[in-house]
Amino acid sequence: MDVSRRLVGIRRHIDREQLDALVVLQPAAIQYLSTFKATAYSRPITLIVTRDREVLIVPGLEEIHAAETARVSEIRVYYEHPDKAAAGTDSRKCLLDLIGSLPRHQGTLGIEAGVMPYELATSLEESGWKLKDAGGEIVRLRERKDEAELALIRKAGMLVSLGVGRSIEAARPGLSPLEVEQVGHLAVIKEASRTLPGSVVGSISVTVAGKGAALPHQFTINDPLVAQELIVHSRQVDVDGYRAECERTYAIGDLTSRHRDIFQLAIEAEWAGITAVRPGIPCSAIDDACRDVIRKGGYAEYFVHRTGHGLGLEPHEAPYLRWDNDALLEPGMVFSIEPGIYVPGLGGARHSDTVLVTETGHELLTEFPRELQQLTMRPEEIG
Repeated sequence: MDVSRRLVGIRRHIDREQLDALVVLQPAAIQYLSTFKATAYSRPITLIVTRDREVLIVPGLEEIHAAETARVSEIRVYYEHPDKAAAGTDSRKCLLDLIGSLPRHQGTLGIEAGVMPYELATSLEESGWKLKDAGGEIVRLRERKDEAELALIRKAGMLVSLGVGRSIEAARPGLSPLEVEQVGHLAVIKEASRTLPGSVVGSISVTVAGKGAALPHQFTINDPLVAQELIVHSRQVDVDGYRAECERTYAIGDLTSRHRDIFQLAIEAEWAGITAVRPGIPCSAIDDACRDVIRKGGYAEYFVHRTGHGLGLEPHEAPYLRWDNDALLEPGMVFSIEPGIYVPGLGGARHSDTVLVTETGHELLTEFPRELQQLTMRPEEIG
C-alpha cells in the first residue's frame, strides 16, 4: 500500500496549521499513514510525522515486524526485557526524548485530542509545547478511499456477501446460530485461500433471533433456531485491514403479519437510502430517506439508531449517516446503509449493505437477495 499521497495530504495540514510535528496514537490512523498494524495495542505505539520524516516508536516485540512492514523513515524501539533495558524501557520517555530533539519553529504539536491520554498531553505541555488538535484532518483524509483501498474493500464485499449467503442457506430449525455462522466462516476462508494468497483475512459475525432481535447490538446467543421468527445475521469481512459489511434478516417458515410488516419496511427503507446516494448531498439526506419510509409505516419510534457508518480500517468510522450530520457526500466515501426496526417483545429486522459514493451516484459493494420470499426458508423443503 502506497502511503505517499496520504503523507502529502497530512503535510499540507502541518504547513497550513504551522505545526512542528504531528503525534499519532490511534491504531487505524497509524496504519493509514505508515501501513504498520500490530496485532494488539496493549503496549503504546506512536507515529510522529514532521515536514521531512516519519518516526515510528514500537515495543521490542514489534521491532522486526515494523522493520518488515512499516513505510517510515525511522523506527525507534523501547524494550521490556532485561538484556536490552539499557536502550530504554519507557515508551513515554522514548516519545518525549524524540519530541525534545525536534527543532522548534512554532513550538506547536498536532495531536489527536480525542485519543491522547491526559497525562501524555500534560507532559508535552510541561515540556513547553503548545498542542493543537489535528485528529479531524486525519479523519477527513481517511473518509475518501483511494483505488488501492477500494480494491481491498471490493474483495471484502465479495467475501462477506458469500459468507452471509452460505450461513443463511445453512439455517435449519434446531441448529445453533454458532453452527450456522461457521458455515459462512468456512466459505469465506476457502474462497480467500483460493483467491487471496498472502492476504490477511478476517471474518466476524453476529446472529440474533426472535425477541432478542429487538436489541440492535447483541451477541450471538447459543439457542437453537426455531421457525416463525425473524433472524438477523450480520457479518463483516476484512482484507488486509479493509472491511465490508452485509446483513440480512431471514426466517424459517411463515411469519405473522406484523413480522412481515417490519421485514418489508426495513427492506424498503434500506433501498430508499441506497438509491438516494450521490455526491454533493448531506449525510443527513440518506438518514432522512430511510427514516421517512419507516415513519410512514408507523414504526418511527422503533428506528433507534443512525442509518449507517463509514467502513474502512475500522468497523465503524466516518462518515456517519445521521439526521444531524450536514457533511456532504464525496466520491470515494464508503459506508453501510442499515436502517432497522426493533419492537420489544416481537423482534427486529435490519438489512445492511456496503455502498461506495461514485462521481455520478453510487456502487453497491455487497449483494445478496433481500426480498421476503427469497429469505424465507420452508422447513418442509430443507428438512
